[in-house]
Amino acid sequence: MIIRQFGGPRPDGGFSVAGDQVYLVEGARYVVLLRNTFWNLSPVVKNYALRVEDVDGVEALIDTAGRAVAAVESAGPSFTPPLFAPVPQVGVSGAPPRLSSVKAPSDLMSREEFVDSLKNHARARGMAMSGTFYDLPEAHDDWRTGENVASNGPRTAPAAASGAPIPDVIPPEFKEMFPATEGSP
Repeated sequence: MIIRQFGGPRPDGGFSVAGDQVYLVEGARYVVLLRNTFWNLSPVVKNYALRVEDVDGVEALIDTAGRAVAAVESAGPSFTPPLFAPVPQVGVSGAPPRLSSVKAPSDLMSREEFVDSLKNHARARGMAMSGTFYDLPEAHDDWRTGENVASNGPRTAPAAASGAPIPDVIPPEFKEMFPATEGSP
């Protein structure tokens, strides 16, 4: 499976990243919670890309911070203290090393236990997974008007290409964040 998300090497030699971007270990197996709605930076829900690791002979699900899933609670998964080093943002291949100074707790969840807990959690709340998964991000034809389409959906020419001027106006919901100053909106 390919997970498309914002970020990566730029033509100028730099590297673009997003604050909530998930970093994956090449060749590792994962349980990934994906959203089936339009998304901007990553389809992964709250950085829940959980690497399958063997921890002292027990299967465990490890997040990018190196913590293992211990339980699924009403607010989401709960985690142990870090058992592995965090996944580096860029430039390193291979799984992060195990922290030798930390003993693994006995309450680690396997893939099967985690999936069963998620299903039970959803069933108890009358929720069901449904809908179409959009594997490409949301595309904005004009971010100022809020007209959005999936990037794999129908496209229209942007306002500037059609000859219409793009108004230099701050959307009302942002006015408090960006007070007007002379010479700028």
